[in-house]
Amino acid sequence: MANRTLKLTEPLYQYLLEHSIREHPAQTALRAATRARACKSRPSKGNSWRCW
Repeated sequence: MANRTLKLTEPLYQYLLEHSIREHPAQTALRAATRARACKSRPSKGNSWRCW
């Protein structure tokens, strides 16, 4: 299943991603901290998250 429902050209889609989604700096920091913590967890601890 595609993550896009509108038929947009790739440049227009990238423009929308870059200019329409704005996170508060605290949200950006929280996302980075969560990703870093998930990547340090071991699968033996029951962690099913992936590190990207």
